[in-house]
Amino acid sequence: MQIHLPKPLHGWRAFAGEVGVIVLGVLIALAAQQVAEEIHQRSEARSARESIQNELATYMSRAESRRAMRDCVARRLDEIQALLDNAGPDGSITTPKWVGRPQIWTLLTVRWDAESHSGRAALLPAAELADFGTMYDWMRNTYDFHAGRAGGLGAAEDAGTHAPAVARDGV
Repeated sequence: MQIHLPKPLHGWRAFAGEVGVIVLGVLIALAAQQVAEEIHQRSEARSARESIQNELATYMSRAESRRAMRDCVARRLDEIQALLDNAGPDGSITTPKWVGRPQIWTLLTVRWDAESHSGRAALLPAAELADFGTMYDWMRNTYDFHAGRAGGLGAAEDAGTHAPAVARDGV
């Protein structure tokens, strides 16, 4: 019994050339896919960075606004204390018409959470990701501190004064 190997139509050399062209085409396609994926990941990282920076900028401007209100809040508290000190013998006071409360904002981590949970934040360089994590940690600590002080009354002087020095690009 004889086994005959099939012979290519134009010889082994032509067959090897055709296989080489196919292999080269596949390699070019794989390389192009890698380039496209890299471009896409950079775009995703840029979008995540912008989203996180915008959220941090909003929080920092709120903290600055809160710090700027410090003197006003202190004056109002002094005025309220004066009203209480001047209460009548029966404890009655003249009801003020100007009493309000300082603005209170919630902690913003929606974009950070979305970018982290989607995996887009992981596309950022490690040092930048660590800086953002430090900023959000500072934000949480500051917010918790203020929330623990009677809803933040009297805590405005602390907002923005101990921010970590990791802000980038104006954030």
